[in-house]
Order: sequence, then C-alpha cells, then structure tokens
Amino acid sequence: MTFNKSFRIKDSNDQRFDGFEGAKSNYFFEKGILQVRDYGTDDDWKTVNITNTHLNEFYNTADIYSYSLYMITYEDLKETSHYRIDSAMSKLGPWSLIIRNPTTFLDNVKAYLDSHEFDYFIAPISYHDNSKNRKDLTLFDKTDSYSHQKELRIIVKAKSTQPLKFNIGKLAEYSELHESIYIVGLEMRL
Repeated sequence: MTFNKSFRIKDSNDQRFDGFEGAKSNYFFEKGILQVRDYGTDDDWKTVNITNTHLNEFYNTADIYSYSLYMITYEDLKETSHYRIDSAMSKLGPWSLIIRNPTTFLDNVKAYLDSHEFDYFIAPISYHDNSKNRKDLTLFDKTDSYSHQKELRIIVKAKSTQPLKFNIGKLAEYSELHESIYIVGLEMRL
C-alpha cells in the first residue's frame, strides 16, 4: 500500500485533481474590486477588477500522506434496485481493487499505523458548492463537481519525505483486482 505525498501536484489525469483540494477557506466573488500588494512591503496598493473569482487559503500539506478509496455504502445500495459504478471512475487508473471486506482492510491499515505510532484520520469526503463562501474547510472537503468519486480518505502525518509504503497482509483474502474498464457499469444490489 502506498500513500501519496501531496494534494497540490497536478496530475496529467484531470479526474485526479481538484484545484481547490486542500483549501481551508474559499471565497467566491461574482464581481467587485480587489486591492493587492506584495506581502510585507510598503508598495502602493494595486486595484484589480474581478469577475467570478475564487480566493482560497490552503493548508500546508507537505507533512501529510493521503490515500483515497471509492466508497459504496449500504445506503447507496438501499436507495436503488441496481447501483452502478460511475463511468468517470475508469479515468482514475487502469486497475481497480474491489475490497469485499472493508472492515478487515481498514482494521489492517489502522493496526499498521497504530503499531508504528502514526497520527492519522479516516473519513468520507464532504462535497460542497464551490460558489459559496466557506471558512471551515478541512482536508476532507472537495467541490461537488467531484462527488461522483464518493471518496473515503486516509490522511497520515508524515515522518519523512519518502513515500509511506507498508504491507497489510494478503489482499486476495478480502479483495479482487480488476481492469477498470470492466467495473464501469458494474451493477450491485442488496
């Protein structure tokens, strides 16, 4: 299992990058005037006319690892007679790991992280309307244009600059590996 190091590195695959990911605040301005100058200087303020602009403050994510999973919940399956995996999910990579027993998987991840005394958080992503002002964003927030990802995220506080790699046992005991093109449109039901 490998954890990625940064939110802010743009991937060549646009399905894997939300330009607002890692923001702790988001301010949307339909129109108005913004005054700016270089931080820490006495330079004159410059006026900029703005239209449909976002102003964001970002977390420093250099000291965390992130791992993301597509999550299908009992409620998803209960809401429809046949649940389908969104076709956009095939753009995230050529392979998909279907975890049949997520409790065992997450227990194994937590056991490793606990035994090596890592600080970590595991939670589903909350999706929000990016045209609304927000001051309360966390590393578990994304814009609603990515809601098809139905993401469960694991955030681990880094102890080094190297990727975090570890073994959590035989995945074959509770998961299956499939080419992503074959899971698109896969139907599931209770």
